Amino acid sequence: MPSRSSFSTARRPSRGGCGPSSARRATWRMKDKDLPHVLPTPIEQRPSRVPLVWSIRQRPRRAIVERVFAGADVRINGSRPWDIRVHRDRFFRRVLAGTDLGFSESYMDGDWSCDRLDEMATRIFRAGLQRRGRLVDVVETLVARFLSRQTRARVRRQVAAHYDLGNDLFEAMLDARHMAYTCAYWRSGAQTLEDAQDAKLDLICRKLTLEPGMRVLDIGCGWAGLARFAATRYGVSVTGVTLSREQARVGSERSAGLPIDIRVQDYRDVKGQFERVVSVGCLEHVGHRNHRRFFETIRARLTDGGHALVHSIGVSHTHYRAGRFVDKYLFPLVNLPSMAQIGRSVDGLFVIDDVHNFGTDYDRTLMAWHERFDLAWPRLEPRYGRLLDGGFKGVADRPHAAWCRSAGVPLHVRGHRGFSSFISHARPAPPAPDAQRQDGRGRSPAAQPTACEIPGYP
Repeated sequence: MPSRSSFSTARRPSRGGCGPSSARRATWRMKDKDLPHVLPTPIEQRPSRVPLVWSIRQRPRRAIVERVFAGADVRINGSRPWDIRVHRDRFFRRVLAGTDLGFSESYMDGDWSCDRLDEMATRIFRAGLQRRGRLVDVVETLVARFLSRQTRARVRRQVAAHYDLGNDLFEAMLDARHMAYTCAYWRSGAQTLEDAQDAKLDLICRKLTLEPGMRVLDIGCGWAGLARFAATRYGVSVTGVTLSREQARVGSERSAGLPIDIRVQDYRDVKGQFERVVSVGCLEHVGHRNHRRFFETIRARLTDGGHALVHSIGVSHTHYRAGRFVDKYLFPLVNLPSMAQIGRSVDGLFVIDDVHNFGTDYDRTLMAWHERFDLAWPRLEPRYGRLLDGGFKGVADRPHAAWCRSAGVPLHVRGHRGFSSFISHARPAPPAPDAQRQDGRGRSPAAQPTACEIPGYP
């Protein structure tokens, strides 16, 4: 059972009462171990339960923030590259009031700076500081967990707000050949972003064991880079679906003359059968409450003996929440899955053949995007300056890169009739008697990965 936050209401004070016990409103009470950065008194002197709000009021903001970051070995106005240099005192108020959102926005507004944001973010995530949120963040996490925010109408609006900003913006930042907006594969020895994305797409195609004449469904096809690569290099026909009209327009134009059909369509509305199904960078936007439906749809679209591959950013723990900053500025409905969530979602649907984690390659990919964006910004600013000020530009700048380098880990999962997540391959699970499908506790066992030999696969 997942751990739950404990909430209590302060009792009505007696006459003449004072201090935190006299509060007439509900407060969130936490145990000592949860508040090392808040309480001003030594551990042996403090009471066993102290209201968080009262403790913050009794201690200067600066001291609280310094204590918080000290837990990650990050100093305020220190001299090390990963230390924070504060330029405006409002930084302390914004950090306490807005957690990750206030912290990131204060950076975008110039309240603080840091020479090595990536190193600072890594230390923060390793120390778990991003999980020490306010009550509102706890509530929002619970809402995101139990309610599905990814309704069709809302997803369409959010896709348009991000992916339809302008194709010239993405062309300037991404690789020129494919406009691939997902982690590149640098382990192949690639020296340029274009070559690293080539290597990633080729690895996907080899894992899918594509053969001439096969029909492939690409869910979340983007600008059709993978579709063109597979059609020209492997002789397959591809149906690609996206909710972005701008992506579909450019994808169709670039794919003219090839056996490729790019549609503005929800993946759940696709009809027909395909020998292979692939999805690169789409699972993050589906929402964990829709994962099962996502994989059921993939299975329904596969022919007997078909294979699927899903590429997604993954995280190490279930119920992960990207944070209010990413939710507001980058991917409003992003929900990063853990392998445990993926395993439950594909149980009984697919046999997982391969799981491939190449998270360190995201670091280099993000830095390449950042460099290209910076170089192109002078010519992009006249058109996008006001639109992106403090938003996408601040995200494409350093905070997003540092966050992804520290928190997000690209992985492939491949299966047959199948399932794949991040260059992984899966095949559909064969029918089995109930006795064979139940473990000793009466549950269906998770699919076990098996060795998968792929020519040239490192």
